[in-house]
Amino acid sequence: MIRFGFSYSDNLKTYDLERLYIEGLRVLELSSQTPKDFIKSARFLQFEFTFHVNFLRGMNPSYPIEDIRRSIVSEMIKEIEYAKDLGAYNITVHGGYISWFDFIDENLAEYKAYDEIAQKERMLHLKALKESLEEIIDRFSNVKISVENLYFPFELLNNPYELKDFVYQFNKLYITLDFGHAKISKYRIFDYVNLVSDRIAKLHLHTNDGKYDLHRPIESDLIDNDFSDSLIKLNSLDKEIIGIIELHRDYSAISKSFKNIKNLLGGGVV
Repeated sequence: MIRFGFSYSDNLKTYDLERLYIEGLRVLELSSQTPKDFIKSARFLQFEFTFHVNFLRGMNPSYPIEDIRRSIVSEMIKEIEYAKDLGAYNITVHGGYISWFDFIDENLAEYKAYDEIAQKERMLHLKALKESLEEIIDRFSNVKISVENLYFPFELLNNPYELKDFVYQFNKLYITLDFGHAKISKYRIFDYVNLVSDRIAKLHLHTNDGKYDLHRPIESDLIDNDFSDSLIKLNSLDKEIIGIIELHRDYSAISKSFKNIKNLLGGGVV
């Protein structure tokens, strides 16, 4: 069963918290940028907190140069300590990206040589990411750490097969399944559900045009069969999953999205 919530947005006001709580959204996803007053108001209303570790400003835990990698892990640890202090124990991280961005048309004669460079870099970065997450998981044994599926060709964990191969190297690493990212990656959301449903701990729910990560509201004309089938399947599982409506928009967009989710699931939400 999925328990639903939403992520903090600069477009939200503190008085929106009570309205969304009354509507049934009881989980709030925070980051290190969430204002303290907003957190205080949410705590007063007894929201459950989840947390998204910063992935901007060079926060790439897959960096294969050891001194840089350790520095990044140190910064991530600070954020996770902060999350724990807030009472957030379900924490999402990004796996990072390789330093090779020149992905050419596979029909070109040079494609094989270019792809070999990219794959070599990918293996180096995946190895470094594994080391980083091992250190983080060992340090935070009482925290549920999950990696998020990404979508650009230079990003790690950008398809369900690589994600599965990577996550199952750990006993205690989970997945944040981002529905919008899956759509851009050109794989079906249901491909992820089929392969890794037992490791999915959190969802990031939003829609887009299939090209850009627009974080559009969950509206009926943007909900395709893949979105609905995947959500219904995940909601039927005999496990708890947190479903975060991740829009970076205002109260109205979040509220309407939740209404559409409830209609899709036939009211079967908590």
